[in-house]
Amino acid sequence: MTLTETRSPDADPDDASVAQPPESWWRRWFGPLTPTRLVLLLVVVAFFGGAVGYAFRDAESQAKSAVDVGFLRDMTAHHQQAVQISKIALYGEFPDDARAYVDEIITQQQYEIGLMQATLYRLNEPSEDGDDTVMGWMGMAMPTDEMPGLASSEELARLEDLDGDEAASLFFSLMSRHHLGGVHMAEATARDAKDPWIRDLASRMAAAQTAEINEYRVARQRLDLPLLEGYQREPSLTLPDVASSSDDGLPGWVPVAALAILVSVALVVIRILRRGPTGDDDIDGDELRGSLQGGPP
Repeated sequence: MTLTETRSPDADPDDASVAQPPESWWRRWFGPLTPTRLVLLLVVVAFFGGAVGYAFRDAESQAKSAVDVGFLRDMTAHHQQAVQISKIALYGEFPDDARAYVDEIITQQQYEIGLMQATLYRLNEPSEDGDDTVMGWMGMAMPTDEMPGLASSEELARLEDLDGDEAASLFFSLMSRHHLGGVHMAEATARDAKDPWIRDLASRMAAAQTAEINEYRVARQRLDLPLLEGYQREPSLTLPDVASSSDDGLPGWVPVAALAILVSVALVVIRILRRGPTGDDDIDGDELRGSLQGGPP
């Protein structure tokens, strides 16, 4: 016997005496992956993958747009009180050297109110939502009059009663704290908002109001204004505990579960495509020809 054997060209490839490589479990279960099956499989996977991706994208979009809209509404209300404080300060005798700071607030913040209202219109959102609470988009919902940095009705009445250096001192104290609250809101929006234009607007607001807080500190020293009782030279805020938000993203198991479902659907589709019209597995070609000829293959 020679070390090598040659097979007769007439040998039957289905002869059991001829060694055949073992059939893989994949081929036994799913059959050959024909071009038609491959195309259908890709279509199914693309459809389900797109549906899952769109669902995740839509949830993220809604979460982020709440920040955009909430900021525009709440900062509008915040700006409106800044304008109110400035106009009250001008009702009485206000030092001429401090009037420029008051005029700047009235001009700049009314302009920004117009920008924010125009942006709400562009987003097809009403300027108010009819809710008596604010800051929910930051996870710290509260009544409007408790918004960080706002002056109380008592403080506004006191400002209206004061004149001269005392009025200027209270104005700088109220607006420093007011701006600090605005910076708190603007920095959160610059980080979390979806709309790039809104993120940029919030970033510019945070920078401008931080600079103005420093300007008020310098002006108080330059004008040698007294510090009224109950106020600090450096503004501070009392913030509530931030509630945990459900908008921080999807739980880690959700994408894994979605991928498992997607793979399962793909495997089921392959299995269905392998079965014949009667529900049996694909019929061998020789068996099909034999059945058509009326005899065994």
